[in-house]
Amino acid sequence: MIPRRSIVVVIVAAVCFVALSVFKAHQSPLGQVALFLLTPAYLGCLVVSVIEPFRSWRTNKFLAFVPFAACILAWYGSFPVGSFLQSRLFIYNLPRFQAIVDGIQSESLPTNGTTKAIPISTADQNQVQHVFAHMAADGSLVVEIDTENGFPVKHSGYVYSSSGIFPGDPKFHYRWPYVDEIQPKWFRVSN
Repeated sequence: MIPRRSIVVVIVAAVCFVALSVFKAHQSPLGQVALFLLTPAYLGCLVVSVIEPFRSWRTNKFLAFVPFAACILAWYGSFPVGSFLQSRLFIYNLPRFQAIVDGIQSESLPTNGTTKAIPISTADQNQVQHVFAHMAADGSLVVEIDTENGFPVKHSGYVYSSSGIFPGDPKFHYRWPYVDEIQPKWFRVSN
């Protein structure tokens, strides 16, 4: 039988796995606070899980490694699960994002490449924080949709480019240094 301390470690590891996966899918200040509060508990459980095989090897044999395996799976398992949840969230919100892009009239944007803030409807305010649009040098429409934020200045979202090419503007790359292509014309960006 596994000792109670090992069961507690497995439960805390499972809670941390869920919190990490959700945070990787959608970053928010609330998620950061939850992870900040869970980190000491996770580290404590990791220490207990490393000591556990030495404490209970004689009575539990290979079951003594279950807490350590749970801690390792909680950390490394959250990466693929978080990415999967993030892609599912994007697919779920894609019609909303596409409607925002379709509602932007490119002739109302400045032709000098400056970014213009686009008002957000009340229905979209739960999923979208800011929308910015500008005309790129090649004449394509570029729409930035901020969906996530963090502390102090980290933010993430999606960029739509009507040409399907990520904009080469230095100001744009300063705001969005990290980019991953999601679908043609859509890019996942974070800072």
